[in-house]
Amino acid sequence: MRFEPIDVIQHRTFMIPFRRDSFIVSFGSDQDFGNEEEYIDWVSEKSKQFPDGLVVAMENEIPIGQLELTIKEVHDSKIGYVHLYYLVPEKRGIGLGKELHQYALKFFENNGVKEYQLLVSSSNPTALRFYHKNGMQEIGFEQDGKVIRMIGTVRGNPVNGHDILAGIEWQDSAPILKAILAAEADLTISTLTPGLEADVVKITHGDKHFVLKVWNKRPKPDVLRQYRLLEALHPQGIRVSEPIGHGRTATGDGVLLTRYHGTAVTKVSPLDEWTTGRFQI
Repeated sequence: MRFEPIDVIQHRTFMIPFRRDSFIVSFGSDQDFGNEEEYIDWVSEKSKQFPDGLVVAMENEIPIGQLELTIKEVHDSKIGYVHLYYLVPEKRGIGLGKELHQYALKFFENNGVKEYQLLVSSSNPTALRFYHKNGMQEIGFEQDGKVIRMIGTVRGNPVNGHDILAGIEWQDSAPILKAILAAEADLTISTLTPGLEADVVKITHGDKHFVLKVWNKRPKPDVLRQYRLLEALHPQGIRVSEPIGHGRTATGDGVLLTRYHGTAVTKVSPLDEWTTGRFQI
């Protein structure tokens, strides 16, 4: 699969059907699509600003998908925004969505943004699972619950919690860790704000929440010492995180798993979007 900048004249014949199909799969109808000419004008304008952000996915010279990515100014800082991830029906569910996502992350990284957002239909479980698996987290419902705003972080090599869990060599752990690992396919994993020394992901299993810290930066602390300290203090009723396990990733980075006691973000300032983000893979 390769990507080429959208040419609204050359690509119009499939651009509009692709966009309409994204509405139908996300919302059951394309009645909210709007005016075709306004959409073409919007794509034409944004393509001039972000030629690498509005692209067509090609396979054997046949268009199979479309990406619409831009950069927005919010409170004097830049964020990335996903307006559309799209693959034709016969190309969904075979891993190509990951390639679209990696392209988007590289685009945002090249434009110097640290986070990106999108809106997804609340009735599109396939998209929600994909975004969660790729480390995004929900901010809250919008448009009377019709869509969910989600946020993700941009790094050169973003942490994938599912991949990390599968490759950890656990050295000490509480009994509950076995249940977490056994339910790996059903876990919801989302990124949290990284620290100076570690990347952080939140792991949800049913009504239980955990935090996995991955010390993949420098300096690297003594994770075993931290685990032992928490193990000693938590049973005494001291307000510290409950330790669940510690170990090392396949690349040798120390990891620490604890229970999560944080508070989720529930409100964000509104953005001026032309359209809600849709996703079909």
